[in-house]
Amino acid sequence: MSLRILRSAFVALAGLVALANAQAQNFRQFIAKPEKPIEYWNAMLYEIELGQFNLAAEHLKGFLKSNPSDEDLLHIEAKDGMSSFLKLLTIPQLRADAGPLLERMSAVLKKHLSDPQRIEKFVRNLSATPEERVFALRELQRSGAAAVPHLIAALQKGTPSEQAAILTVLPRLYKETVPPIAAALDMDDPVLKTQLIDVLQRRGAVEAVPELWYLAASPKEAESVQKKAVEALAYLLETSPERLPRAKVALTQQAERYFQHQVRFENPQAVPIWRWDGKGLVSETRPASKAEEYFGLRYARQALELDPTFEPAQIVFLSLALEKAMEGAGYDQPLSKAAPQAHELVSSVNPDLVTTVLERALVERRLPIILATVRALGDLAEVRAARPTTRGMPALVRALNYPDRRVALAAADALLRIPGPPVSVSSARVVEVLRRALAAEPKAKALIGDFDAARAQATAAAVAAAGFEPVVVPTGREVLRRLREAADIDVILLDPGIPDPQLPYLLPQLRADIDVGTLPVLLLLTPDPPAPVPGSAELLVRSLAKSYRHVWVLSRPTPEQLKEELPARITEALGQPMSEDERKAQAALAMVWLKRLATGEVPGYDIRPAEAAILKALHHDELAHLAIEAAGRLPARVAQPHLADLVLDGNRRPELRLAAAEELIRAIQEQGLVLPKQQLAGLEALAAQSDAPLKGTLARVLGTFRPSAERTGKRLLRYSPAPPAAPMPPAER
Repeated sequence: MSLRILRSAFVALAGLVALANAQAQNFRQFIAKPEKPIEYWNAMLYEIELGQFNLAAEHLKGFLKSNPSDEDLLHIEAKDGMSSFLKLLTIPQLRADAGPLLERMSAVLKKHLSDPQRIEKFVRNLSATPEERVFALRELQRSGAAAVPHLIAALQKGTPSEQAAILTVLPRLYKETVPPIAAALDMDDPVLKTQLIDVLQRRGAVEAVPELWYLAASPKEAESVQKKAVEALAYLLETSPERLPRAKVALTQQAERYFQHQVRFENPQAVPIWRWDGKGLVSETRPASKAEEYFGLRYARQALELDPTFEPAQIVFLSLALEKAMEGAGYDQPLSKAAPQAHELVSSVNPDLVTTVLERALVERRLPIILATVRALGDLAEVRAARPTTRGMPALVRALNYPDRRVALAAADALLRIPGPPVSVSSARVVEVLRRALAAEPKAKALIGDFDAARAQATAAAVAAAGFEPVVVPTGREVLRRLREAADIDVILLDPGIPDPQLPYLLPQLRADIDVGTLPVLLLLTPDPPAPVPGSAELLVRSLAKSYRHVWVLSRPTPEQLKEELPARITEALGQPMSEDERKAQAALAMVWLKRLATGEVPGYDIRPAEAAILKALHHDELAHLAIEAAGRLPARVAQPHLADLVLDGNRRPELRLAAAEELIRAIQEQGLVLPKQQLAGLEALAAQSDAPLKGTLARVLGTFRPSAERTGKRLLRYSPAPPAAPMPPAER
């Protein structure tokens, strides 16, 4: 019975809907076709009410084609409200056209509400009739933060009655007006400051608390301002004045919040910043990082003004200043070039503070600060940074063992600049860091670990298409070996089924490695045959990845996906991808130091572990001059054949061959001759036909061979001095 009733009701309802639609269609025949923007708008709203969204979409297109003016849009907003524009986004048929319209409407409304003449008119009307005052208040509320500079300016120059009217209105404005009101507290007028603090207190503006701490404690402020600030702080924090923390502590804590990225911004791309420029309020927008810098340094600076010796404020100030300077300068640029003010700051403060900031950054893994402080301590050649502290190992030695190639090389450079004998626990590590940097090729590389050769080659092709040079190895043991070989791997891609050791044992070793512990690791799942990863195994892989930093799980990506994925993961893990120029600069720096270590300019280091890297550098023209000097100090059996090869290589630059010959002479004199017969014969043959500069040096090389009496006699017999030049004819008289 009930089912028949419901069916009958449904049929009746459908009939009513059909009748309504028919009537609406008939009614449309008597409505004039829209021509003006407002007519299109009203027709669109009518169709929306009837649920005829396709027709509404046609009217919206007509509205846009009619080119509505700003006045038309403001008229519609005043009549129907901003919600009428927002509602269009909820209707799929209208969404595409509604988006640009909403953007334009927002811009028009913002311009209208921020119009100085409009705002100043309503500020004047605050002292007019009650009706005008009520309307002015509503319009000033709509203007939001843009109205505050005009209200403050009027407050400064207004009569007592006008000031009273403004002070009555300020607490009734919306929340976004609190920052400019708080910024106005930097003015010099103690009376107005006290009144504005009272406004913030009456508003219950807890968000303004950070701006009150300095006023409550600064001896520069009038007593009335200090007293009112303390009263407002106690009220807003719901405590007694006696229980308030010290202002310098509260300000430092607030600076810490910005340093630790704990403050959330509504729009991170455009954070509004209000400040007092000495005459009035001005505003600007900055990205979140620059906003953190502005507010963090502001509160830390205020804490230091209250107590310049307060170390926590010093630490957060210098840390924040260096981090933001490095973000702007880039990790490959010295601060002295890219951020000279920050470089001057870190160079001029107490080195103990720089060391303390470095130690904290190492614990918190703040890479920009680590780099900046390590380089600064190197520039200062600060001896105490290489000494053990109450916290254990010296700060620079801890940085030397930090798993980032930039940091490790910067720490090695800093330790080598410090006068005195090397730190015993670091000398071998310094040479290893230099070796790895020198052995690295300029090209960005991706290490692929996969036992399946065909699958590995497919991954390698995708990696190459993404702009990286692939290095393929089959086992976990080979992954670790290749990573130790040189500091030239930027990202690691592993198949979860990699053997020897398997993934659960390989990942801990990678993350604990002092050379590559921060490199991004991508675990590549293969969901399709012939090697699917079962669901339970996939869950295990994902669970394992979550246990370690900078480890991600991906389905086998396409080359297009890798072009986006690899740089993004490298940036997230390492802060900034390393360019070819930076790699070359690192290799050059490493070669400079290895040459100085080899020649004894910096004593106390054994460079033999870097032997292969130095000999490899002989083949690079930009490194060869330094490598030649370093190679000559290596064991004779290793160095002399390589130097002789360079001398004999007719494709190398003459000046390099000459330098190699000179170093070969020195090496033979110092360590004795160990060249094989083939090279000896080659050098003799070359000496017989070389050009003059190399010929003379080669003759000295041959002299170091200590030829037998018979060979010496034969060389004497070959000597034939050049005939004297023909005499000049006598000059004619």
